[in-house]
Amino acid sequence: RDVKVGRETFSKPLKVAESKNSCDALSKEIYSQVFDWVVTIMNKMTAAEDNYDNASEVEEYGRVGLLDIFGFESFGVNRFEQLCINYANEKIQQIYTLDTFRSVQEEYEEQDIQLETITFPDNADVLRLIEGRVGLIAVLNEECVRPNGNDETFVSKVVTVNKESEYLFKEKLFRPVEFAVSHYAGTVKYDATEFVRKNSDTIPSNLLGLAYKSSNKIISVELKAAAEARAGKPSAGRGKKGKTVTVATKFRAQLTSLMNNIAETRTRYVRCIKPNPEKLPVRLNLASTAEQLRSAGVLSAIAISRAAFPSRLDHDDFVERYDFLSSARFEEADKEEKKEETWDNDSGTRAYVEEVVLEILGDETTVIDEGQELTAYACGKTRIYFRAGVLEKIEALRTSALSKHAIILQRYGRGYLERSHFQKVKEATITLQKIIRRYRMRSFFLRVLRASINISCWVRCILAKKLLVALRRNKASTIIQTYWRTVHMLKYFVSCRNAAIQIQKIARGARDRKYAKSRAAQKMRGSLMRSRVQSIKQSITKVAMAAAAATALAEAAEEERLGTLEENVIEEMEGEVSALSMTNNELEKALLTQKEENKKLKEKHEAVQLKLEAVTSAKKKLEEEVQKKDKEIDNLRSELKKAKLKNRNDVVWLKGAMEEKDAENKAKIESLRKQLEEAKSPKHSKKKKKKFGKREGSMTRASFKKQEGKKSAVAEEFDFDTESDRLANKLKKKKLKGWR
Repeated sequence: RDVKVGRETFSKPLKVAESKNSCDALSKEIYSQVFDWVVTIMNKMTAAEDNYDNASEVEEYGRVGLLDIFGFESFGVNRFEQLCINYANEKIQQIYTLDTFRSVQEEYEEQDIQLETITFPDNADVLRLIEGRVGLIAVLNEECVRPNGNDETFVSKVVTVNKESEYLFKEKLFRPVEFAVSHYAGTVKYDATEFVRKNSDTIPSNLLGLAYKSSNKIISVELKAAAEARAGKPSAGRGKKGKTVTVATKFRAQLTSLMNNIAETRTRYVRCIKPNPEKLPVRLNLASTAEQLRSAGVLSAIAISRAAFPSRLDHDDFVERYDFLSSARFEEADKEEKKEETWDNDSGTRAYVEEVVLEILGDETTVIDEGQELTAYACGKTRIYFRAGVLEKIEALRTSALSKHAIILQRYGRGYLERSHFQKVKEATITLQKIIRRYRMRSFFLRVLRASINISCWVRCILAKKLLVALRRNKASTIIQTYWRTVHMLKYFVSCRNAAIQIQKIARGARDRKYAKSRAAQKMRGSLMRSRVQSIKQSITKVAMAAAAATALAEAAEEERLGTLEENVIEEMEGEVSALSMTNNELEKALLTQKEENKKLKEKHEAVQLKLEAVTSAKKKLEEEVQKKDKEIDNLRSELKKAKLKNRNDVVWLKGAMEEKDAENKAKIESLRKQLEEAKSPKHSKKKKKKFGKREGSMTRASFKKQEGKKSAVAEEFDFDTESDRLANKLKKKKLKGWR
């Protein structure tokens, strides 16, 4: 960096940490100037006097400002930044407390209530500790100006100068650079490391000159004033001589300006509370929420607003809720008229409410608080205020009065419920009786219906047995016919199969004999042809040998004899050649005819093979069918044997069952005859006849039940009726007609 001593300027090298701090200071300055530029542009764009055509006609414009600051901060290690933020929160809390007290005071004056002395927490001592003449900011600025100022000396001076302050702490276990301040939201321990450097935040002049030469107009124009301030020259844009100030001094000046602006406006406070640290829906962390409310100063504001009269109600709400507790304030005849007359003006309303309160409280219109006797309530123009505990007492009286009326209402309600319950029980009893009677009559009807069904079932059973016997006989005859036809057709099939086999033998023998003869003739012709060809080959070789001998003789003989012999030999050779050519032609013709015969024989052979394959496949199918038929015949024979054995066993068993059934029917016929004789005897009186009729009905029902059981047993054991069963059924029908 450049150091100016007198009129001379020297360049001093910096360490790495110092260079980094200089760069950080320049970046902070750029950010600050750019932020101010953005705010200025936004204010110009939103200013009504600069953006409307008829702005000159308006005498005065209002102003709306939005302030968003950091909340109270307390971390494990708190630095210079946390001190500035908590300092700003202390200032905001002070004005918030004063605004709350002022609003309470205005409310009491508006309601025409005498305001008593209200004590509320004041943080003026904490602010004095921070921004006072010997406060933290002043000592820190002094330490920044001092040549060898450091953080430990700053903490030591602060503790020494403010040792009588109740809001500054320096415990034994603290390090030399640590101290604690008791803020309105709680005690915060600060670490003063780098307080002096961060408060100084000096920017070397050569860095400012570099920024002034930047191509970015915003940076060059906005930092021009800062560069001139560092050099001590007047700024063209600002018109003031620059002066080096610390960060804490700047912050205090800006905060003071902000407080002045807030004091000139009507403030509205919005407190943002985070319900839980996890940021989950529908979940409230009570400890975290209470800590945030305490840190935001909401609890102290509530304590101020409820210092004198913590409970308050509007006149309309009070009368609507507690009017019924005062019973003797007016006569019953003109109570409503007087109420309407007094309700027209505020004074009448106030008097009416005071009369109701006096009627409710009676002699308890005063309370004792810290040894002083105070009025229990204060009635304003539109509201009524109560001391602590008074409204709860009135609410208890209201609850007891309502409980008495509730008991009466409960009595009538319970009576109505019991009568309704009795009526429902009565209706249910009648319905139950109807159901029981219906069940009894239905049971009787079902018994009669079952008896009639049993009779009709017995009759149908007899008819069905007859039909079953006929069907079984028909089925047995059909099975016998089937077996007989099967045996007959099997014999016929065997004879046909043997005849077909014999015919196939004769046909195959005739066909094979013809084929064998043709094959033998063909072989003979082939052997003849081969012998002829062999003889021709031998003659050709002989001619060749003769020709060779002739040539040899011709060479040895004389020329004269050669001529004569040559002619003779040539003639002989020509004759033999012509004979050989003729024999060769005949052999070729014979060969062609032999090839044609061979082709015909091959075609016949292929046709014969196809026929043989068809015959063999048909033979296999016939053999498979014969095997299947043999298996079916064996199965039919086994089934026929089983059926014969079963029929024999069934016949034996049926004979025994028929004998038992005849004996039972005879016993039943004798008992029925005895009952008929007793019924026809003249000794019985009319009463006995009536009794006998009842017994007869019960007997018939019992007999029907017995007959039903016997019928089911017979249906399981027997499949047809005998002649004795038919006679017994006829007798039963006659006796039933006699009883009717």
